[in-house]
Amino acid sequence: MIDQAATDVRQQSHVRDGLTARAILVGVSAAVVVSFITAWAELVVRHIAIGILQFPPAAFGLFVLVIGVNRLVRLVRPRLALQPRELVIVYVMMLISAMTSSRGAPPRLLGLLASINYYANPANDWQNIFFWHIPSHLVPWSPDGAPLQPLIVAFYEGLHYGEPIPWQPWLAPLARWFVVYLLVFGAFTCLASLLRAQWSDNERLSFPLAQLPVEMVRAETGGAFYQSKLLYLGAALPVVIHLVNLWHNITPDVPQIPLMWDLHRSLFRTPPWNALTTTRVYVPFSAIGFFFLLPKDLLFSFWFFYLFLAKGHELLFLRLGMTLERPGHADTSLYLASAEAGGFLVMAGYFVYLARPFLLAALRRGGGREEMMPYRTALAGLLVFICAAVLWYVLAGLSLWLAIMELVTYLLVISLVMARATAEGGLLMTEVIFTPLDLYGMFGRRQLLGARHLTAIVYATNPFAGDMRGLTLQGMMDGQKIGDSVGLRLRSLLMALWIAIVASIAAGFLIHLWITYRRGALLLNSHYTEWFGTLFFQEHAAFLNGEERMSPAAPVSFMLGGLFTVLLAALRLRFWWWPLHPLGFVMCGSWSLVVYWFAMFVAWLLKSIVIHYGGLSGYTKARPFFLGLVFGEMSIAVILTLTDAVWHLPAPFIPFD
Repeated sequence: MIDQAATDVRQQSHVRDGLTARAILVGVSAAVVVSFITAWAELVVRHIAIGILQFPPAAFGLFVLVIGVNRLVRLVRPRLALQPRELVIVYVMMLISAMTSSRGAPPRLLGLLASINYYANPANDWQNIFFWHIPSHLVPWSPDGAPLQPLIVAFYEGLHYGEPIPWQPWLAPLARWFVVYLLVFGAFTCLASLLRAQWSDNERLSFPLAQLPVEMVRAETGGAFYQSKLLYLGAALPVVIHLVNLWHNITPDVPQIPLMWDLHRSLFRTPPWNALTTTRVYVPFSAIGFFFLLPKDLLFSFWFFYLFLAKGHELLFLRLGMTLERPGHADTSLYLASAEAGGFLVMAGYFVYLARPFLLAALRRGGGREEMMPYRTALAGLLVFICAAVLWYVLAGLSLWLAIMELVTYLLVISLVMARATAEGGLLMTEVIFTPLDLYGMFGRRQLLGARHLTAIVYATNPFAGDMRGLTLQGMMDGQKIGDSVGLRLRSLLMALWIAIVASIAAGFLIHLWITYRRGALLLNSHYTEWFGTLFFQEHAAFLNGEERMSPAAPVSFMLGGLFTVLLAALRLRFWWWPLHPLGFVMCGSWSLVVYWFAMFVAWLLKSIVIHYGGLSGYTKARPFFLGLVFGEMSIAVILTLTDAVWHLPAPFIPFD
């Protein structure tokens, strides 16, 4: 009896922690399913970017299904139903899986490793420029050989019926890449441990992307989330519209409800407007729902800086006869990219400055025992992971100083600011308009780095800093916020994170290779299989051929952007009423704002009206409707992806990306 009582106590303790065997089993299984849904949606369907967001529809939609099944189990066998803390473990594992198996790892890396061999030809001369400098241990084909090697041809053109998938050549290089992914994600877990208390407890950031999962988990213990009629009204709006568009895809006679307008085709047809970079209006209902949860001053800053600074400076410079576009970057200008790079460096320092008193006091006391790891352990781990990743990059062909620049800029500047933009600014998409190498290019000629370094830095940049969408650091921050809301022990969350990372990377590579070899990369999403894999090689070949154009305005814009960010941060600290947030400036030229500026404007306008006429009580009453917009659009996105995969019904466009 005593032994049985002790066993019951241990089981109850594990349930309180959430890290039970059944939670891990469900979490790993769900993570693999999320990997498949994400891969199918982004490679095959292509119209639904279901995994690249900081609040991935693939994870959320499946979480809705898990909660529904769990409620049925509770009715039949209450002891078998997952408890709220266990549900948090499952959700966080799915969240990390969606981010990792999308642009976090497999599709971008596989396209990078294969594309140069397939697209090298006598015209671009990539064989002579790059092949000699590609580390043979990092790619599945032989750099000593010719282009169009059979392994890569089969990757792009598909296998013949009955041919087995050539797993063997991929195993060794992917195992080596697996190491650096673990090092980078290890650094992220350390950063997340160091930042949680400062951002969540001291600064009380809103973490808008964590609010809906928190409400759903709390509802499992009697919360009133599902009792609001406005929730279902908000959910019905995007569901009906997307189903109508599905009907249009099946029967073209049914009118389509457009959710995106390219202003260059309708309004901006004459000079100087037609020379503006990408300008579009997207209507993502889930984004409007999330942005409604943000402070009005932050919402105002985002759309104001986009319209009047990002687009305003373009009009001014066009009037002066100056060019805007960077090669391969039609969505931004050289001057704004340089200014935002300066702003990013200042913002990273600003966040460290805000956290400095707390972190110094915590490190002196050796605190953090309630975090995923103690603060001293987290700081030491961060240094170890960065140093080990630097060594990996050096072995891949980079010089020591380039490896340090690449990793420090990516981990401690770009990732830190992007995570803050999501935790405070609710950005569904983390995208930036410069890379670590661009910082060097503002002050020196990249041609002088030589072919070896320019080849190696493609492999350093592309898998991580080349496209920031699906930033796992912020997934870890949101996971801690959700876990903290239900009293989950964060040490348990750390183990769940690592299990999810390992499982999702492994499953992601297997699923993506299976889809690609069976269907052929030429028939899949060319963003992964061609464009992004070859972009940096195209740019670097131009540098080596002497086509690099140095602009004296770039370093000036860099310094002015940094000074302007300092001014905005100082004014915000000094005057509580100051309406412009520095995050609005440093993000105004990014693809995130290209996609979401209109949703931010709509959310700001609606929130202003609601608060003006209804006050805070009006905001509280309206909140379920906007959460319903998120609930409905994210859920229908997963359903449409599955119907496309199973019944081949052509999924409609959903403006996530």
